[in-house]
Amino acid sequence: MLCVPNFSEGRRSAVVDSIAGAIAGVGATVMDASMDADHNRAVVAFFGSAAGVESGLLEAARAAVRQIDLRTHSGEHPRFGALDVAPVVPLRDCSMTDAVALSVAVARRLAAELDLPVYLYEKSAARADRESLARVRKLGARGLGAALTGECAPDFGPEAFHPSAGAIAVGARGPLVAYNVNLDTSDPGPARRIAAAIRRMRDAGDGMAGVRALGLTLASRGLTQVSTNVTQPDRCSARQVFDFVGQRAAGEGVEIVESELIGVVSRAHLPPEDVAVMRFSALRETQFIEHWTGKH
Repeated sequence: MLCVPNFSEGRRSAVVDSIAGAIAGVGATVMDASMDADHNRAVVAFFGSAAGVESGLLEAARAAVRQIDLRTHSGEHPRFGALDVAPVVPLRDCSMTDAVALSVAVARRLAAELDLPVYLYEKSAARADRESLARVRKLGARGLGAALTGECAPDFGPEAFHPSAGAIAVGARGPLVAYNVNLDTSDPGPARRIAAAIRRMRDAGDGMAGVRALGLTLASRGLTQVSTNVTQPDRCSARQVFDFVGQRAAGEGVEIVESELIGVVSRAHLPPEDVAVMRFSALRETQFIEHWTGKH
């Protein structure tokens, strides 16, 4: 089973190292850990048996709750929790049913043991209006002091934010490619317009199927970013996103500086011929799932 939790910390490497260490300490295999200071966010990918992933996620959550305080947090990326989202993805002989069962089990424990409000999303959602992560995050986006009652009530845990760690979304999902394209301008306008165009196409059924996109500022680098989650990579690939962003950026009079893969991906969703033209700044062999599973 694969797990790719996202944490609201991208500026203190010691915190991210301690989270990765907590996961490894229970025997799960950490595949990749990345952090971004402008997003103020870290992503840690790890895999193991169902029991190993459950223990790893619990220990990671404990480390995050101890060290991340949303009351003093700032960053470009949307968030509502210290451990903001924890997707579980079936690997090898595991089924989506197995992944859903694991996600629900760990959600119960996060609520009971850490006093966190937990929302189930994607394949684990108990109700159709909570399948979307963006919609779930909006339920709890009213501030740490707000009550989480009525339509905003979590699936497990208290009907109020944890005072410093907020809430968490947990769910089983299929493959996803977290992919960013950085542009050579500090003006956020082009990135925001390109992201909006992607969303319009997706919603109208005119392409970009399943692609979530935001235009963000990377102040520390003097760049802007079209940040995407490619949630249906068999229908719309990261390469198609790259090509579209490049075409629209040229129309805006800006260029692509580089692109980034966050977390891990199957080679089927990022083949060598695509990698060769997508201007990756730092793509590691260990970011391919097959490096760890031995399947090619």
